[in-house]
Amino acid sequence: MVSSFFLFSNNYQVSRTFSKDSLIFNSIPDTSIIIESSLRKNKMKVSKDALDVEVKYQAKDSVRLDLRNKKVYLYGEAKVDYGDMALAAAYIEIKFENKELKAKGRIDSLGHYVDLPVFKDNEREVGADTMHYNFATKRGRMQGVRMQEGEGYVLCNRVFRDSSGVIFTDIGKYTTCDLDHPHFYLNARKLKIIPNNKIVFGPSNLVVEDVPLPAYLPFGLFPTKKGQTSGIIIPQYGLSASRGYNLTNGGYYFHLSDYLDEALTFDFYFRGSWGVHSNTRYAKRYKYNGSLNLGYAYNVFGEKGLQDYRISPDYKIRWVHSQDAKAKPGTGFSADVDIVSNQYNLNNSFDANQIVASQYRSSVSYSKMMSGGKYNLRIGMNHSQNTQTREFNIDLPNINFDIARFTPFKRKNTIGKPLWYETIGLSYNTNFANRLSTYDSLLNNPSVIHDFRNGISHSIPISTSFKFLNNHFTLNPFFNYNEFWYFKTIRKEYNPIENKVNIREVDGFARSSTFSANAGINTRIFGTFKFKRNPKVEAIRHVITPSLNFSYSPDFSSTWFNYYRDIQLDSFGNMGRYSIFENGIKGGPGIGRQGIIGLTIINNLELKRIIKTDTSTDYNYIKLIESFNIDGNYNFLADSFNFSNLRFNFRTTLFKKLSVQLNADLDLYARENNRRVNKLQIGKNGNPGHWNSAYFVTSFSLNPEAFKNGRPVYTPPAGRILTDQEWRNIEMYPYNYLDFSVPWNLNINYSLRYSENYGSAKSISNLFNFSGDISLTENWKIAITSGYDVTQNEIAYTSIDFVRDIHCWQFNFNWIPLGERKSFFFTLRAKSTLLQDLKINKRGYWFDR
Repeated sequence: MVSSFFLFSNNYQVSRTFSKDSLIFNSIPDTSIIIESSLRKNKMKVSKDALDVEVKYQAKDSVRLDLRNKKVYLYGEAKVDYGDMALAAAYIEIKFENKELKAKGRIDSLGHYVDLPVFKDNEREVGADTMHYNFATKRGRMQGVRMQEGEGYVLCNRVFRDSSGVIFTDIGKYTTCDLDHPHFYLNARKLKIIPNNKIVFGPSNLVVEDVPLPAYLPFGLFPTKKGQTSGIIIPQYGLSASRGYNLTNGGYYFHLSDYLDEALTFDFYFRGSWGVHSNTRYAKRYKYNGSLNLGYAYNVFGEKGLQDYRISPDYKIRWVHSQDAKAKPGTGFSADVDIVSNQYNLNNSFDANQIVASQYRSSVSYSKMMSGGKYNLRIGMNHSQNTQTREFNIDLPNINFDIARFTPFKRKNTIGKPLWYETIGLSYNTNFANRLSTYDSLLNNPSVIHDFRNGISHSIPISTSFKFLNNHFTLNPFFNYNEFWYFKTIRKEYNPIENKVNIREVDGFARSSTFSANAGINTRIFGTFKFKRNPKVEAIRHVITPSLNFSYSPDFSSTWFNYYRDIQLDSFGNMGRYSIFENGIKGGPGIGRQGIIGLTIINNLELKRIIKTDTSTDYNYIKLIESFNIDGNYNFLADSFNFSNLRFNFRTTLFKKLSVQLNADLDLYARENNRRVNKLQIGKNGNPGHWNSAYFVTSFSLNPEAFKNGRPVYTPPAGRILTDQEWRNIEMYPYNYLDFSVPWNLNINYSLRYSENYGSAKSISNLFNFSGDISLTENWKIAITSGYDVTQNEIAYTSIDFVRDIHCWQFNFNWIPLGERKSFFFTLRAKSTLLQDLKINKRGYWFDR
């Protein structure tokens, strides 16, 4: 039954309208009407001189109206909605004359105070023991309050609310612990809460497990405004035996716009070292996003005047940019730049992956697709460096233009089967590169700009393809024309006085061209072995894909092409030949005729497994050997060493987790006096040849959740939305965010490398690595990364992490017990990002040893 009530402030006239009947009561003074039911929902409309917004109320137990005193009493799961305000409690009393309501909980049979009032105002929710609220002034007071503001919680004995929604309290607790009895809090004498803006508090001290600590603050402010805002980044303090007292990672965060922000931080060491770091992020939805990280560190080691004193100025540049594919169809821009000085990560990083890394690569690329993909332009920059050898290479710019393959002889309207020449297609590619190959120690030298080398290459491949012998074989003829343009060539001259060959560069445009003809035939051979009496295995299938290739190219060192010159090599009159394009970065014409027959055999092996159920039969295919490839060729036009090396490649995955890979390179020719001779080794001493190199690697990952792959994964709590910075922290420091729901993880990798070059000693690398973590208890984890170098007979880089989840706090202890990076780092911190500076850090630096 649904009822409507109209209250008038002058004459107490009541009208009740029912769905089938109508009863009107006029002029009922000094009368109370009591309506009781097990479940009632009512709507009350009040005249303009009383309330200006509709009041909706309901109660599960009963609703009592006192018309004489203009009151409504709601019992049992009572609810009141008034505009943006909603209130739920065990008991609610509404006074329409004063436009006030009050609410409280109830005491259950066990003596517990339950069904406490919950007040919702827009997006805020406040729980309290008792509440009083005025509809007209929108003011209120509450006792025993608990409310959430942003990531934090406020607990107060008495709270007052003004008409603008600002809350005041004389004594209050602020915490990020979500328990009713929090593990820690800031006990403040005065608190002021400005909705969706900030929390301001007066004198306070930190209380942990109800024990007040001697940590006092005269005042404080916690921002609760949604979104980003500019502010100070509190530095971390520390003590280093070699660098002295320090303040690190302190600075200022600039919220420049909704699309751009900047964090500028500084490091200061009292013995002269310092650093500055800039982290810029930008993003525009459906357009682009990226980040730019710049760092400069001025590190001072040792005492001035002593032998070990040195200064190391280090820098890094890290830029990542990606463009949404739908932002500009046909146009793309991307960047992945990672440039560091030789000692930057060694002197400044505490991340294991950065410390052991030595290879860095970068690329910046702009691409433009024209005419639906027929023409493509790419302009970019490429960079590579090795911080161990200090080699530094950069291509700036690198311009590439190509024309997609097209068939010029194809008819516009093909009828029937295409003719053989209609499938002939050609494409075009040109590339310009301007390359610098130097060492990072020479980059500050202005003359390094003259060391750039450049060149242009052109390539026109012409190809076709057709099947024959009942479509069992495929023939792929191929012709390729290449041309190289350079603006500098070389000349070699014998110097009889110094008995050496001098090399000089000659300015001027020069070109060379090469061409080759190729043809390939391939097919597929299937072999199947069926099991007649095996109820679990249907068959094993072996697929062989052989490819036979023929190629020919002339001798471009002949005098007819004029690409090569004769040169005297020594005082004995020995002569040699050289190419004037020898130093060309795009390559050049080769020496000697090439008539090559090549053979490639690709194998894979599959097992067909039977899976039977009560109602059906299904099949599962298991790859026993994913690929086993053999590759080699024979040059029948060469005057010696006609056979190439044989190359072997084997790859498979066992039990869907254990990956196995084996690569090998076999030289078929014999060696005498440690020199390669033109004699086959096969049949001598039972050896097929000499193994130039071999590489074996196997790895697997295990954990109890169906042997899930990968490193430990962090799962945020239910309802918890992580910020971009938190996700970046998880990627950079995964063991700070371990998933305690997974009891253990294990990743194992073993690699064995062998190499032997002509005239040099054998090189063997035998390395075993592992990483993983284990939960000792529900909240304790130990994570370890380590390994053993069998060749060097030493333990590899080792890092051990102890992690303790303390509900709203987390304890981390990272320990590197061995090697040059021997160090430790201890931290006890609040989990909330709002209190990210509430922590205790202690670090033992590797450079203090």
